[in-house]
Amino acid sequence: MTKEAKEIKELEKLTEQIKEIVNENGIRNGIVKIYGKITIDNIIDVLTPSVVYKRVIIIGTKGDLPYTQETFEILEMKYCEKFPIIFGVSIQKENFPKDFGETIIKFLNRIRIYTMNNGIVANEPLLMKEGVSVKEVAEKIHRSFYENFDHAVIIREGARQKRKKVGSDYILKDYDIIEVHMT
Repeated sequence: MTKEAKEIKELEKLTEQIKEIVNENGIRNGIVKIYGKITIDNIIDVLTPSVVYKRVIIIGTKGDLPYTQETFEILEMKYCEKFPIIFGVSIQKENFPKDFGETIIKFLNRIRIYTMNNGIVANEPLLMKEGVSVKEVAEKIHRSFYENFDHAVIIREGARQKRKKVGSDYILKDYDIIEVHMT
């Protein structure tokens, strides 16, 4: 346990409650590590699959209205620890981050994969999670692409080999172009 965890009042009672909750959830053998101040509700949340924590970005709008600058500064000071990205925007003042889209894509751990058919590259990319394989992209396009997959051709700018024939487990990178071939 961390120093902060050791400072929890009634640690023995909390330990027994954690054991009880873990056993009720069907876990008989395991190690529970506590890295900070926790509550029983935290343990229940972790063990409940329907509870999902989403990553959040705060966007303060209407920055052109009176008194919004002070309010935004208060918002930023209050929540900067919990939320890593806080934007204050105003369309009228043209106060909008130029790299907004890029920031969002990086924050969400997404990459852009372009599809190609008969030498024509799609205008809009597929947004996929980082570390996505050719197999997952083929399935996203259509199930038949996945089921009848033979190989894919990947075009990657700046790579040693610009055009490469790959299998279904090949991991894609941002801005890759993929052409799926079926049997």
